[in-house]
Amino acid sequence: MHNNQTPLRSARVPASQVERSLRSAGLFMRLGASAGTQIAKDFFRTRDVDVKSAVLSPQNIQTAVNSLKHLRGAAMKFGQLVSLDESVVLTPELAAIFAELRNTGYAMPPKQLRQVLDKNWGLGWQKQFKSFDVRPIAAASIGQVHRAKLKTGEDIAIKVQFPNMRRTIDGDVSTLITMVKTLGVAPENLDIDHYASLARDQLIAETDYLQEAYNLRQFAQYFTGDARYRVPKVYDELSTTDVLVMSLENGVPLETTRDWPADQQNRIGQDLVDLVLREVFEFNHVQTDPNLANYLIDPDTHQLILLDFGACVRISETSLNVYQTLLNAGVTLDPYLIKQVFLDHNLLPPELNAAEDAFVDQVLNTVTAELGAADQFSLAQSRVLDLLDLNDVKLYTALLPHENLPVDLIFTQRKILGLVLFLRSLGASLPVMQMLKKYENRG
Repeated sequence: MHNNQTPLRSARVPASQVERSLRSAGLFMRLGASAGTQIAKDFFRTRDVDVKSAVLSPQNIQTAVNSLKHLRGAAMKFGQLVSLDESVVLTPELAAIFAELRNTGYAMPPKQLRQVLDKNWGLGWQKQFKSFDVRPIAAASIGQVHRAKLKTGEDIAIKVQFPNMRRTIDGDVSTLITMVKTLGVAPENLDIDHYASLARDQLIAETDYLQEAYNLRQFAQYFTGDARYRVPKVYDELSTTDVLVMSLENGVPLETTRDWPADQQNRIGQDLVDLVLREVFEFNHVQTDPNLANYLIDPDTHQLILLDFGACVRISETSLNVYQTLLNAGVTLDPYLIKQVFLDHNLLPPELNAAEDAFVDQVLNTVTAELGAADQFSLAQSRVLDLLDLNDVKLYTALLPHENLPVDLIFTQRKILGLVLFLRSLGASLPVMQMLKKYENRG
């Protein structure tokens, strides 16, 4: 979800697959024309012709971003899935496109918004509200959020889906695959069809707001008796597959806590890590979208407010076994044992060359030494992510698993990676080993 202090720009969302396909075709023509011009310039200047650089020029990247964010849907969702740590997962060129997609967006204009609400609530729906702000307070890949007040005086948040999202997903994903393959910007050993298919299935699941309402109620039950966490209340009588109505929760954005005192940052960090551990090992149900805009902090109670439950997965027995085995090995702080678990579960390629093997050993030796050195562990001071930053992209993309990973593992890892990156920026120090040992040898 993209929160914005300034009003979001309005742009009509292309609602039919024909219109979306024409926009995509136009994108390819503009990229090709621009690249052709650059290639011709290089040729006549007797320079070496670099086709890839011509296609992925800064101008073309901006052209791609502007076209894809108008389409929203699958393109933006795929960008959100893969661009948490662009340097690790993607080639730099593809990262540049998706990183900006993750941070930009448009809102439906009021006329299109009214058409969606008329379809879901019927004519005259305005009579139920004391006020309704047509300016969205947030926008994401498949919908936008509005503030309103019911006649009863309750402040609510209304999540409205862009029109015809479900019907256009297949075409959008096909366009996305074609674009990535044509430009040749994905890592060589990444099965782009498999992971684009996961993005497609996840996006289809997220278009069912009644399923999201169910997830909200489930997590409210999970948090019974745990005052650290809060989720919005669902208004079932107003919610449909395309419109989700919830209580409006007030708090400050999670990213603003970077300026808070260290003890409060440590508490927030611990609550976030505890949440993921409970989701995996207790609930077997994970809210997988790590976007910081999906979290608020109540400045009075310090409760963590969770806002978005569209991207949830159930942890399978197989994946739970992977996490349990990894955790059991991790708390031993034995790098060899941890590495063997990664290999046994196909989380690393079966055969590593000398440089890759040395790199894995260096990472595992570093993190285990740091975890064992003190009771409190700070990712901000850890050298582990520095190792990733310093190494060549080709080295750690070569370490991507050769076997396609299951969807629940992929999306849970996305949540964990996002959490690691936030904790690194927050600078919190956490009793990581103590927290992990709580879940050792469960089941």
